[in-house]
Amino acid sequence: MSPERAARGGAGRRDPVAGGWRLLATALLPLGLAAAALWLVLARTRLWYGLDDVSDTGLYWSYGRRLLSGASPYLDFPVEYPPLALPLFALPAGAPDQAAYARLFNLEMLAFLALSAWLVVRAAARLHPGAAAARGHARAVSLAFAAAAAALGAVAVNRYDAAVACTLAAALALAMARRHGAAGVALGLGFALKLSPAVLLPLLVLLALDGGWRPAARAVVGFAVAGLLPFLPFLVAAPDRLAPMFAYHLARPLQLESTLATPLLLGHLSGLAPIAVTSSFGSQNLVSPGAEVAARLAGPLAGAALLLTFALCWRRRAALRAVPDAVPLAALATLLAVLATGKVLSPQYLVWLLPVVALVLPGWRLLGAAAVGVLLLTHLEFPARYWAFVALRPGPVALVVARNVLLLAAFALSLVHLWRLPAPARGRG
Repeated sequence: MSPERAARGGAGRRDPVAGGWRLLATALLPLGLAAAALWLVLARTRLWYGLDDVSDTGLYWSYGRRLLSGASPYLDFPVEYPPLALPLFALPAGAPDQAAYARLFNLEMLAFLALSAWLVVRAAARLHPGAAAARGHARAVSLAFAAAAAALGAVAVNRYDAAVACTLAAALALAMARRHGAAGVALGLGFALKLSPAVLLPLLVLLALDGGWRPAARAVVGFAVAGLLPFLPFLVAAPDRLAPMFAYHLARPLQLESTLATPLLLGHLSGLAPIAVTSSFGSQNLVSPGAEVAARLAGPLAGAALLLTFALCWRRRAALRAVPDAVPLAALATLLAVLATGKVLSPQYLVWLLPVVALVLPGWRLLGAAAVGVLLLTHLEFPARYWAFVALRPGPVALVVARNVLLLAAFALSLVHLWRLPAPARGRG
């Protein structure tokens, strides 16, 4: 799409297709078909693996039951999740048993995925001035979202990260519509769910500065209020009880599936550097001197990757502000920077990519296809081959190595596309 056509997107925002039942059907039908197919294969027939194999629903169930019994999180029992995640665990906790809880939780997360699909499809439709163009782009984004969700598999509904993805979808849609204060609120809610969405705040501020310091201030204030308010009751009651939640994540060792573990996995495959695996912090982690070094380097590497990404965003800020459909490209680059350099890369983290991949795929097909490939390779390994991977069998290890290499390639490609964003007056070409 050329910047000129994107600049005319205001007409598309007035088109009735952007808010009608037809658009809702466009958003939900492909995702519904993908979800039904996965449910048939994974829940009814278990042809591949079970819908809740290697999931956290048992942990969520235990937290939900404690919450319904009146226990106070952080005060009466330790929790490694931010406070806004807890109502999600409690909502289906009235189920009679864990199996029923898992089904209700799956449906809860599917509802968040459906809302995410509608948000990104509606945002895509509003970029185009005519009804036909709006519907065409909306269909492309809807199909991309459903394909990405199907590629990732059951982890999209058996972890609570679908709710995190929903806050990212809302933040993207609002930022593309230049509603920066509301976008800040959406990111703040994401922070109160899982902390990580905070990495997109600098991008939002950069976009908001196009209108001066007031929109940027509204974005920051919206983020701060929505992000900190859920913590407030616990900060007032016992601030020292929240510290272990942050310390838990800072103290985590190098997780086996992380991109930083790739050289160690390759060394193991070649027989040059044997490694050992241990279980702690709710995951499987590498034990070796190299793993300790990689874990220490994770913070500086993440900082460098984000700094490079934001520097490119700043360099192309005029294009990002003038072409709303370039905003998801910058968001994807930011999220890939975090995933590619973190010392932990749990499969559920990739759920965060669903909204941005859906919006990026129609316009940057190679990058979108690479991101979907990352999701698919993750699904091929997790959960069906996960324990074989933990046992360091060559096939599953090779799958994870290939996924990590493709993830790094997708990150590099996203930076190339950011670099090549044209000045608004010249068009995309």
